Amino acid sequence: MDFDARYRIFSGSVIPRPIAFVSTLNEGGSVNVAPFSSFMIASVEAGYLAFSVGPSPSKPKEMLVNIRRSREFVINTVSENLASQVQLCGDNHMAHVNKVEMAGLRLMQSEKVGAPRIAQAKIQLECRLRGGSGADACARRLDDGWDNRPAALRPSRPYRGA
Repeated sequence: MDFDARYRIFSGSVIPRPIAFVSTLNEGGSVNVAPFSSFMIASVEAGYLAFSVGPSPSKPKEMLVNIRRSREFVINTVSENLASQVQLCGDNHMAHVNKVEMAGLRLMQSEKVGAPRIAQAKIQLECRLRGGSGADACARRLDDGWDNRPAALRPSRPYRGA
């Protein structure tokens, strides 16, 4: 079975799929955000989350390059209030387009990683890459002293850049 057929079967069978709205830092320090619908709990006991970055026709996606390089990222959860921004960020854009600005996203400084959190997300999970092969990322959520309160109840610190 080819990739397209497998994708249609899996994506139509495994529903609903939570969306990981991932934020990373590009090599120059600008912020990259993108949604991924293959997001899951890999291990509750070990505290692992995972998501899959789909294939790209010519070269690895920028998000995957950023994660492999820095080994850090934030998974921001998606609720209805972010649906239009997530869709906009998932569309193809020229490399120079600032998706954060275009979508009207507000960024917050992370506590444990360099990549910022998305302020409008109700839950932001700061992660470090622990494993993965190809386009898959398995990461441990950094929970030492992590504040479990929803973002609206946490003190916010504006993002000051890399």
